[in-house]
Amino acid sequence: MSRTVKKVEIYTLRDGEDIIKVLTPPYDYVEDKFRFGLASARVDNLWGLIDEDGNEICVPKYNYFGTPNKWGYAVCSSNGLCGIYSYKERKQIIRPKYKTICSYQEEYNHFIVEATNGKKGIVRPDGFEVIVPMKYDCIENKPNGIFGFEYGIAFVENRDNFLHPLRGCIDLEGNEIIKLQEAGPASKFWNDFYELRNKLSKRA
Repeated sequence: MSRTVKKVEIYTLRDGEDIIKVLTPPYDYVEDKFRFGLASARVDNLWGLIDEDGNEICVPKYNYFGTPNKWGYAVCSSNGLCGIYSYKERKQIIRPKYKTICSYQEEYNHFIVEATNGKKGIVRPDGFEVIVPMKYDCIENKPNGIFGFEYGIAFVENRDNFLHPLRGCIDLEGNEIIKLQEAGPASKFWNDFYELRNKLSKRA
């Protein structure tokens, strides 16, 4: 629930290279840069958001508020778990439940997330889990550590058996285009994977 508070005044005094901020209650700190019309504000080590008129848009309740990306999405965390707050919609769109939120892919309109069990999944901005984080230890656009999809497919890996990890390839709905399988350096899997990527890249 939002509320209206006494307008926050921020004064910046320059003394050489030092910058001193003086602000009115009720906040301990207010960010001096507004993004999408909002700035983060802290009280008692909890973070919320205010608008340029001092209206409290989000009551301070988060342990962390990230800087929003160009789409207006910001990671927020509470009790060690991460969610997503939309600066444009001015509301939390994904509740804090993930260990990390790795990236947002605009083309596919989803986030790559890591659950508390260490598994990766895919979540849309409406909170729907396209891929529930139960099976894959990585979801990458190619096996080089870059999270996400490329040409509508992603390389995936299951490391439940650390000595013999299983590797495969999924589409945007989570279907295994190439089934999980043991895949050593010289296995047929790699030929199949790169052949599929090359074929899809020519259609893009």
